[in-house]
Amino acid sequence: MIRAAKFSDIPRMVDLLHEMHAASKYAGKVDVSRKAAHALMQQCVTRHGGQHEGGALVMVAEHDGQVEGFIVGMLDRVYHIGDRLASNDVYLYVTDAASKLDVRRLLDAYVEWASGNPKVFEIRLSWTDTMEGAEKIGDLYEKMGFRRCGAIYERGAV
Repeated sequence: MIRAAKFSDIPRMVDLLHEMHAASKYAGKVDVSRKAAHALMQQCVTRHGGQHEGGALVMVAEHDGQVEGFIVGMLDRVYHIGDRLASNDVYLYVTDAASKLDVRRLLDAYVEWASGNPKVFEIRLSWTDTMEGAEKIGDLYEKMGFRRCGAIYERGAV
């Protein structure tokens, strides 16, 4: 079942953030602050359904009473200065215990929320090389009508 996140889901979502982090390229190199993760999830759940700058969407995939995945999207001004909004995905994660359809259902909920807002000018979905095999999600994004619109470059600060 896909549903809106509740405050009582936040501890599980923080656990899932840790699980996601442990499978990422940052594992063992950058620690995750449980306090910061909890505060971010609390802020997002508080702003869930918001239609203005800073508004958020937080949906979870629940199976047998357990949250097995979630998506977080946030609204910001286009290019951070525009008079219209852009919807940006922040997190998308599902466990192996989630249904194979949960990723699509979470994405559909995100797109429905963003496209239903007349202030939203564009809806963005992204992926990076943070997780092994993450590039596969790009095919799904394209099947959903999204197009690639750039790239991200990084260099270590050290």
